[in-house]
Amino acid sequence: MTLGDSVDAFMNHRLVALTLGACVGGVMLFVSRFSAKAVTPDTTSAGLAIMAASLVLRFLAAAASLLAYRHFFPDAFVVFAIGLAGGFMFLYTVELLKYGGVFAKARRWRKE
Repeated sequence: MTLGDSVDAFMNHRLVALTLGACVGGVMLFVSRFSAKAVTPDTTSAGLAIMAASLVLRFLAAAASLLAYRHFFPDAFVVFAIGLAGGFMFLYTVELLKYGGVFAKARRWRKE
């Protein structure tokens, strides 16, 4: 067994593919949060341009990571794709709940 076979076996493992996909999805969400901080009342047009560029770059990065995983490790591609989409959507839902004040309202409700 060569090193290439070991890497192939490791990356085709479903748990590794799922975890790696979720991590890539999480990184994309944090890039989104970072680019959203560029929009301020003083720099609205420049901030929106940064947000638009970030959106396009995140889309291209997601497509490139999916194509690369499909090309190099086709056996675990579906699991990687589920991890990527699931990781992004889970963290995005947590962010929406956080910024919507759901967690703060739940804490106030428990105190009463």
